[in-house]
Amino acid sequence: MDFPVTSIGGFVQDHWFLTHQLTVDLGIRYDFERLPAGFNQDTNNVSPRIGLAWSPSPKWVFRAGYGVFFDRYVLANLTRAIEKSGSYAFEQVADGNAAASLFAAAQGGPLVAPASGIAPSIYSPDPKKATSYSQQASAGAEYLLAKNLTVRADYLFANGVKLP
Repeated sequence: MDFPVTSIGGFVQDHWFLTHQLTVDLGIRYDFERLPAGFNQDTNNVSPRIGLAWSPSPKWVFRAGYGVFFDRYVLANLTRAIEKSGSYAFEQVADGNAAASLFAAAQGGPLVAPASGIAPSIYSPDPKKATSYSQQASAGAEYLLAKNLTVRADYLFANGVKLP
């Protein structure tokens, strides 16, 4: 089976020197992932980005940034929902003695027919599933110790949203 997924993305950004000591980067990105039929086509994946750099003296620079970053769908999950929808295939889960009996009956191989008395596990896509994304913010400071040597400390905050 062929389950095509097409990813489309684009961005624009600009860099400004507000003063000799302060620069600003602003940008926006758009991502869209065309999924197989039956899956939500989430179209509002707009990602703003901002970055600042401030150098109060020749030896110091402070940086900060924020952005939204959209993720891609896990293709294995898409495939499972399509293949094991009950039309093409399904799974059955057994444990304990029932699993041992089925394994022995199949002689370690696949069963030739569904096992009776065990309800199938059927996967289906969530029609309202939105694309996962993260909000990330960072801040850092860098100090020039010598001509070719700096020390730097950074902090990164990441918050996952609409995770599967």
